[in-house]
Amino acid sequence: MNEQAQILRVVSDLVEAQLAESRRTGTDTLLRGDWTGQTRIRDGEEQGAEGTLGADSLEMLELGARVNQFFHLHEWGTEENLLRFRTLEGWAEVVGQTIRDDWRSLTFQTSGSSGVPKRVTHDRERLEWEARSWMSLFEGVRRCVSLVPAHHMYGYQWTVSLPELAGWPVVDGRFWSVPRLVGEMRPGDLVVGFPLRWELIGRYGEKVPDGVTGVSSAGALRDSLWGQLREKGWGRMVEIYGSTETGGIGWRERESAGYRLAPGWSRADGEDGRGDRLVWRDEGTVELMDRLDWRQAGEFRLAGRNDGAVKVGGTLVYFGQVESTLREHPAVADCRVKAGEADDARVRAFVVVRTGEQALTAQALMRWLSCRLAAAAIPRQIVFGTALPVDGNGKEANW
Repeated sequence: MNEQAQILRVVSDLVEAQLAESRRTGTDTLLRGDWTGQTRIRDGEEQGAEGTLGADSLEMLELGARVNQFFHLHEWGTEENLLRFRTLEGWAEVVGQTIRDDWRSLTFQTSGSSGVPKRVTHDRERLEWEARSWMSLFEGVRRCVSLVPAHHMYGYQWTVSLPELAGWPVVDGRFWSVPRLVGEMRPGDLVVGFPLRWELIGRYGEKVPDGVTGVSSAGALRDSLWGQLREKGWGRMVEIYGSTETGGIGWRERESAGYRLAPGWSRADGEDGRGDRLVWRDEGTVELMDRLDWRQAGEFRLAGRNDGAVKVGGTLVYFGQVESTLREHPAVADCRVKAGEADDARVRAFVVVRTGEQALTAQALMRWLSCRLAAAAIPRQIVFGTALPVDGNGKEANW
């Protein structure tokens, strides 16, 4: 990781993620799209001046710890140098001077949808080997347009590591409107996105030039969306299956196709049937969270998660956790949570209100949940009732 602009992207995304996590309401002191290298993390003598994130002394320590955790600055003893600087560029320079040509590993963090976020460390050789293995799939690419944050495993591999190895410039398009994104497209672009962003592009985007490729991960694209994107000129879409723990495991280029096993991976449980164990380059067995249904050698389909989680906008959502949180509200007696229909995959909830609490509104309940759950886990449709719906046999009914 040699290019300073790439390091600044990762540092900025780490700072944004940590501030959003600690404040629970996001970094509303300054719109993320307005951040530059000169953006101040903490105020200097001009308290409250424009262009600052307004971090206090405790937040500065948290932010420094998050950046150190990702880049392993403590291995060189430079982690405390971050606190000598107040701008994002200053922090990026500390990182760049520390790891230039000698970084060994990076530590990513899962979303923490099931509780405490999990730390996953990958060494440099593993990350670069995987990135190189994808290069042969994308001959003719001349530029990477990123629609994803760079501090997650998927974003890092596809918008930092792969472009650096391939020599592609990277443009940050996360804060572009759909019309601007389409207008900026040119032949040879590789656009790295995620399902909810592709939904917007499929719904509101116009036709793009020939020779533009899209990549998606963090959940499967719905079948009809593939067709919408093809009609609008996206001649090639590549969907990546993987996780923070594993990196990319497989890929497919059609909605009706199975995933092809990515280079470096092999089966650990026989040649046919279902399985959830793989081997990475003969270095040990990996237990997957999904069950894989093997149709033929090197090709699989997903057969459901072992833990019952559902991906919403690329984030794992555990319905049991959402229901448990809802029941903590003093006006909620009981509830049920489920996913929406195929074209509307956001979380939905049926809420039984306690006697005397009928004034509770969906908007008020969503605001209450916003400080307790990740955005993807907050129900976007809430139905109220006096009891959980049941059918004529007394069994819980669909609602």
